[in-house]
Amino acid sequence: STLNIYRYVSPTQLDAVKGAVNNGDGTVTANITQSGVYLLVGLVSTNLSGAYAYPVPYKPSAGHTKITFISLAADSTVKVYTIMGELVQTLSGADSNGNIQWNVKNSDGDNVASGVYIYQIKNSFSEKRGKLIIIR
Repeated sequence: STLNIYRYVSPTQLDAVKGAVNNGDGTVTANITQSGVYLLVGLVSTNLSGAYAYPVPYKPSAGHTKITFISLAADSTVKVYTIMGELVQTLSGADSNGNIQWNVKNSDGDNVASGVYIYQIKNSFSEKRGKLIIIR
């Protein structure tokens, strides 16, 4: 939503290209009528305050097949731990909506047992932790 095209004028000046249209899908279009250096600029979210996981509790008997971590900031990694601090799974590579899906399997590919787990979402700028409950 913050993506726009700017023309480089000097080291201290960028001019927004008039008539540039943010299409809302990660693209911007504009008619460029003069030569020069142009930049495509947008804000990258680094805030994790809105990130969370669902469904919690996770119940396969209720039809749940995965846990989704949503509203992740750029370059976020999710680590899931047992309550004893053992690493269960590391997830990365959020989709274009900032979501990562977990199939509720450990790093060996085995189903995770019923219990309480801790997740840590982290990027270069912030960190957030939360609890997961798995009921098999």
